[in-house]
Amino acid sequence: GALLSNLSYHHADLVFIKNIDNVIPDDPRVANHQSTTVRYKKLLGGMLLYLQKEIFSMVELLNTRIPTDEELMYIEDFMSNRLCIDISRAKAAPQKEKLRMLLGKLNRPLRVCGMVKNQGEPGGGPFWVVNGDGTKSLQIVESSQINRKNSGQEAILQQSTHFNPVDLACSYKSYNGRHFALQNYVDPTTGF
Repeated sequence: GALLSNLSYHHADLVFIKNIDNVIPDDPRVANHQSTTVRYKKLLGGMLLYLQKEIFSMVELLNTRIPTDEELMYIEDFMSNRLCIDISRAKAAPQKEKLRMLLGKLNRPLRVCGMVKNQGEPGGGPFWVVNGDGTKSLQIVESSQINRKNSGQEAILQQSTHFNPVDLACSYKSYNGRHFALQNYVDPTTGF
């Protein structure tokens, strides 16, 4: 409940969030786990910075001029294949509306979430969800958010291959250096 407001006090460019249950103690007996953790933190952070650089250039382009057909195809491909955002509604919209929709999906806080192979552990995982605006996106869904009485939903949960151990790299800095107000990006219908 307090995470977003606590983050709002700190204007960092990159934030790592980890579940307290998964923090490796400073103990020589688990040093190999520490080096693995550091390696994956660097990978998560590096992926976030790579995606952020690409996103910033796209947002700047969309804010300054109408992209060429080739640029627009690159943006759409990047959003679909790298960010896992369904942009089918934007593709079908008139050009001005399409550009506004693409910008709205790009110009927002960013997170890269670590996933591990599901070995029967409890917790959330990556699932395609339908957003309030009708688009689909890949989101972390906690098992408590799934209607376990619905046999179709239960089957999807049982077949999931990965889950999230709450290991995230996040940035809430915009392309122009300002920080997003995180409370503006909360979907109150997804609480549990």
